[in-house]
Amino acid sequence: MNVLLSEPWSYDLIETGPGELDLVVVCGSVGLYEVVMRLTPAEHDAWLAEGAPFVRAVVEDIRNNHPGGRFGERCRPYRRVSTGDGDRKST
Repeated sequence: MNVLLSEPWSYDLIETGPGELDLVVVCGSVGLYEVVMRLTPAEHDAWLAEGAPFVRAVVEDIRNNHPGGRFGERCRPYRRVSTGDGDRKST
């Protein structure tokens, strides 16, 4: 796993494998929780072309439409697990 882009208390863009990117988004107001969404090939290409502005726009779309919004079926709960070597993995 490799964190490609991160904004503390907001989101992480994580490369989980060759060509696989997961976007982990902090959601909520009173109670905070994280959701993870695997980027599609088109979204992966947009990330490469547009960079951080594209990711920030998707993060806001997820927050404004979760749960049950246009990304609802692609978002899943995310729990970070320490591997002891400073790396993170999802479960």
